Amino acid sequence: MRNSHRYRDFQQQLVDHKLASGYIFAGSESYLVDEALIALRDAQLTDDFSRLDNLPREGDRYLVDSVLAQALPRDTKFVLAENEEQEAKLADARRTFEAFDYAAYQGRDADVDSIVMQISTPPFMAQRRLVVVRDFGKFRKDDQERLLGELKRESPVCRLALTISGDDPAAERLVSSQGCGKYVVELPSSDFAELNAMIDRWANAGRFKVADPARQMLLESTAGSMSQLKVELEKLRTLLDKGSEVTKERVRDLTGIWREYHVSELTDAVAQRNRTAALNSLWRLAEWDESPVMIVGWLAGRFLRMLAYSYGDARLWTRQEIVACLRHLATIDLKLKRGFPEQYYLLESFVMRRTAVKPKPQAASPSYSRPGA
Repeated sequence: MRNSHRYRDFQQQLVDHKLASGYIFAGSESYLVDEALIALRDAQLTDDFSRLDNLPREGDRYLVDSVLAQALPRDTKFVLAENEEQEAKLADARRTFEAFDYAAYQGRDADVDSIVMQISTPPFMAQRRLVVVRDFGKFRKDDQERLLGELKRESPVCRLALTISGDDPAAERLVSSQGCGKYVVELPSSDFAELNAMIDRWANAGRFKVADPARQMLLESTAGSMSQLKVELEKLRTLLDKGSEVTKERVRDLTGIWREYHVSELTDAVAQRNRTAALNSLWRLAEWDESPVMIVGWLAGRFLRMLAYSYGDARLWTRQEIVACLRHLATIDLKLKRGFPEQYYLLESFVMRRTAVKPKPQAASPSYSRPGA
């Protein structure tokens, strides 16, 4: 977007203690949006933005860690004691700030009149109020224009922060047409390097180690989503002892819900005769060392339900085909239990053979004859 700022520019504003009068955080990764808002709130909380590194924070301090890495000089004007008593006072300060000088609204359900009133209200304790409006693109166009007008007005008593989903081109075009590009902070999409760095940050904070196979499984099980990766890393930090190492087996146990999801993906894809999706799910389960016998059981259960209830995906199969699949799976199950060496080869062969879509027989064309012929 024209005149927009990079994510690094926002980080530099934190470093320099020079926050803008308003922001529009745009990005497809909701986790990064949340972390940006946390950093903005905590900076606002400290009035003079001094000793930012001593404030306790939520999340993995994604944005703030980069500030600390730049080795800021200590500010003697506002030195915080690093003890439980001081942390308790800061927690009280945050609660007070959020109760009196902070307001958050969510998309279409919010009343714009209430938002404008909050923006116009002088702060109670802080130097400025902070008003956060999420899902800007879900407002009506006239309400969007009204919010952008408030943003451009640059209220001296309030800082306004809007968020836009990365897949909302209409909202982005409106922001650009209204000349509000200078308020936009474009948050980056997650990539392999950033996801790995995120794992390292959480491992260092939780004082545990992540073995390479475990790291790979974490990345695959969360499908490149920072939000879901954060959930899994929080589980690890909660359950592991300091100094312990995360193994592939431990990740596999913790991400059980996602394994069930991919198993469901496999059975759905087979039932829908989607060969590519079925093979992708099968290979992913193979990388996780999922038991082939268990997979046979899940597939057999799906075909048994299709045999009993003829609806949905069952309509893509004849009764004879479903029975043939069940017999094929019974044969595979017997070979697996007898120690067949290439176990996943049997499952791949099943998928390749049984997901082939057979052409439907064409109905015979009606014949017509003239009367009296």
